[in-house]
Amino acid sequence: MMERIEKRTSGYKRCQEVLFTSQQIKVAMLDCAIAAGMPVSYVLIDSWFTRAPLFQKVVNRGLLYLLCIEVGTID
Repeated sequence: MMERIEKRTSGYKRCQEVLFTSQQIKVAMLDCAIAAGMPVSYVLIDSWFTRAPLFQKVVNRGLLYLLCIEVGTID
């Protein structure tokens, strides 16, 4: 199927994303936002969806991260 998709299209790029991990996609999205000129000072991260390497990649870009951690529920 990939052979039939024109490589210059956004559809082809979306199909290529399945070859990357979710962590790699998150970093690529962050880099894309920074490259587009978005003013970024910090990244809000949910602890359920991330691992330590992502924290390091955020810090390496000179950004802070805010981590959401669920402590528990009140009955």
